[in-house]
Amino acid sequence: MDHMDAGIKKKYPEKYLKYLNEQRDSGVGRYGMIPLFKMKFPELKVHQAKEIFYYWISATKEGINGKNNL
Repeated sequence: MDHMDAGIKKKYPEKYLKYLNEQRDSGVGRYGMIPLFKMKFPELKVHQAKEIFYYWISATKEGINGKNNL
């Protein structure tokens, strides 16, 4: 895990990554996830939601969250 990964995980609770995994597993396409993510967690600013989302895409492609791809 590099410094960026540690910073994101420390900065943002696991609940955000778990929610994105659940949405993916339920069939939601990744292009529809940011609006759903923002509605589910209104405490996030748009730039925070995008930062978490793009981190999650990168992490899932690398298998960090137990998935090898989207």
